[in-house]
Amino acid sequence: MPKMAFTTRGVEALKPSTRPVDYWSDDPTERGFGIRVQPSGSRSWFVWTRKTKTGKPAMVTLGTFSATFGLAKARKEAEKKRADVQHGENPAEEKREERQAQRETVGALFKSYEQHVELRRQAGEFKSWPDVKRAFEREVLPKWGDRPVREIRRKDVIDLVTAKAMTGRTAANRLQAYCSMLFAYGVEAEWLDANPAAGMRKKQEQARTRVLTADELRTLWQFLDGDDALVLSRGLAKGPMIEMPRESSAALKDLFKLLLLCGQRLGETSRMKWADVNLDAATWVVPPSETKNGREQTVPLAKAVIELLTRRQAAASSSFVFPSRAGSESSILVWSKRTAAALATATKITFTAHDCRRTVATNLGELGISDDVIGLVLNHAKPGVTGRHYDHSQREAAKREALAAWATRLTAIVTGTKAKVLPMLRKRVR
Repeated sequence: MPKMAFTTRGVEALKPSTRPVDYWSDDPTERGFGIRVQPSGSRSWFVWTRKTKTGKPAMVTLGTFSATFGLAKARKEAEKKRADVQHGENPAEEKREERQAQRETVGALFKSYEQHVELRRQAGEFKSWPDVKRAFEREVLPKWGDRPVREIRRKDVIDLVTAKAMTGRTAANRLQAYCSMLFAYGVEAEWLDANPAAGMRKKQEQARTRVLTADELRTLWQFLDGDDALVLSRGLAKGPMIEMPRESSAALKDLFKLLLLCGQRLGETSRMKWADVNLDAATWVVPPSETKNGREQTVPLAKAVIELLTRRQAAASSSFVFPSRAGSESSILVWSKRTAAALATATKITFTAHDCRRTVATNLGELGISDDVIGLVLNHAKPGVTGRHYDHSQREAAKREALAAWATRLTAIVTGTKAKVLPMLRKRVR
């Protein structure tokens, strides 16, 4: 730690070494004042002091030696910085925090959140994560990925969600919820002091009431029965399309037939496994890990469904009934989410996959099926204390009769034939 009496000529004469060398003032009135000479020859003034508000030593860089930042200016700046540090202002600490903030981007927070979510998924939770992840990858990370997470303000979230609301209020509300979940994790993990998306009002959503008409069902089924390939989006808002291979197109078409016949959710149906299907007993048991409410659901299979699954089983090459491609051990779920839009384009019938489920429920009501049986078919949670805690009956016979009646009715609609009316199970009057 060499010391010297600082003069402008003396500083100019300092020679660089193979490593940085600090030269300290030998004047006892300016202890801690010095200059660092880099191997490149660059010289930077600094001040070091123990007199800080926290008691921790601090070294503050004052500036690079030059014609405009000479010895006199450096001495004045050193005095000023000593006073600032004593009052709690530490430029060196502020710079470290700034550099840390630059590293802690929204993209980095998302990676940390993804690891956190993986632990929950291993415990059987957060089944919707693939949808959440795609939303971030499409809507959030392209805009905010490189931004320091502490720079995201409430206005940023409002602007993002408002832009999404131009294409759909429901999608905008989902995006807002996803952002809030990410930032809530950021607060918990001490990336943030506050959640910029917390407490934001949701956009008013219009409840969907879309039910496919008989003519639409007939047109849609004719396309599902045909050989035309499906052309799907690759998942980007505006991007190239892809023509699905013949086997994948057939699987997606059979999947939508099953949605129309059974009325189950798209995710549950897409992930159907042969191990959960018993063709002899004409049942499909959806395990709790796949259902929305975490309760096992037994779906009685009508004759039309048995015929469809028997045909698929004869050519099965995967544990999934609907694999992403022939021989694959992953489901077709990712592609199935984009299929309704492709079918809508091909048939000129605007609908979503969930509209198929609503169509089944509505037609079951038209057939005289009671609300409680329709709820059991759809695997909705039973209302009230009795339903939640005491009545765990599933009324499998009533469910089977209801779905058989609907399959008969649907077959009559799509073929243009007269349906044979099946008697409904009625409660015995005493």
